[in-house]
Amino acid sequence: MATGTLWATAIGGSLAYTRTRTPLVKPSLRLIHARMHAQAITLALLSGAAIYDYYEKQRKSAE
Repeated sequence: MATGTLWATAIGGSLAYTRTRTPLVKPSLRLIHARMHAQAITLALLSGAAIYDYYEKQRKSAE
């Protein structure tokens, strides 16, 4: 649920940002870029969660 919310927020934020920065870009190209930005942010979030989980398990097994 949280990942989907982050993804949707990233799409909206990217669309708003590109609309103000480059208003002459086609909407279809804006949507493609927004999707790529959202995927990158989601991948970074999931990678960070996996790394955090790994180190938490390592720390607990060392105790």
